[in-house]
Order: sequence, then structure tokens, then C-alpha cells
Amino acid sequence: MAIVILVAVVSLLLSSISIKYPRQKGESLSSSDSEAASKKTSALREIHGVKVERSPPQSRLEGLGVSTWPTWSSGPSKFPWTFKSTETMYLVEGKVKVHVVVDGQEEEDWFEIGGGDLVVFPKGMNIVWNVVEAVNKHYYLDKDEDEAEAEPD
Repeated sequence: MAIVILVAVVSLLLSSISIKYPRQKGESLSSSDSEAASKKTSALREIHGVKVERSPPQSRLEGLGVSTWPTWSSGPSKFPWTFKSTETMYLVEGKVKVHVVVDGQEEEDWFEIGGGDLVVFPKGMNIVWNVVEAVNKHYYLDKDEDEAEAEPD
């Protein structure tokens, strides 16, 4: 009986541990990854300071009010972008390769986001936005940051 209880406790402990595997250069993080890749990654990852949550539950999207956020869409294109405030976005469809810019230079390393991803880009981040497949997204710009900057010290 004690062995059965011990096995049950160990199983519960092991099931709550999240193992993160290192991302390989150019590894896709979109919801269209293979089943094997999705089993080895956690639902929430942080890459270069960007938080990517793959396929969040509908209740989370509803709680954030995603359907009330403004929308933006684009066909395939490539352009530089600087986030003037923290931006949270939910990609309804599409695929984007995100290249981080450091000291004015586009890094060789990139990551991919796509339909079904909830993504948070930090204020001040510089990237090159490479839309590989037409994208449609909802977005929210954090306004508290701008208001905090406007207040005198």
C-alpha cells in the first residue's frame, strides 16, 4: 500500500514539472508545429524578452477582452518595427518570422509566431517583421506606460 501511495505522489510531482528544451536557431513557435515539437515545448515561452503563449484557452482570450481589441492585417511583407509601448497581440491567422535587431543590426537568429499565438512584445524592442503568410491579429497597446512617463518625478 505504501508503495502505491509513493508511486502516486511521485507521478503527481513529475507531472507538474515543466521541462523546457533549448530553442534551435530558426525553430518555429507557431501553432502549426508538428505534434512531436508541441509535446516538448511548454504553452508559454519567452524568447528574446518576447512572451509567446501557444493556443491559450478561449477563457483566457475572453478574460483579456481580445475580441474587443483593434485589428491589423497584412499580406506578405518585411519591414522594421519599434514597439513604442508594450504590445499584446493575438494572431488569428498567418505566420510571421520575427528577427530581433540589436545595435541597429538584424540578428541572424529568428523565431516564428502564427495563428493561435498570444504574444507580448516589450516596450522599446526593435525587430524586423517578416510576414510569411498573410496575418490577421488583434492587438492591445499598454497605455499605462505612456501615462507614467508623462508624470513629473
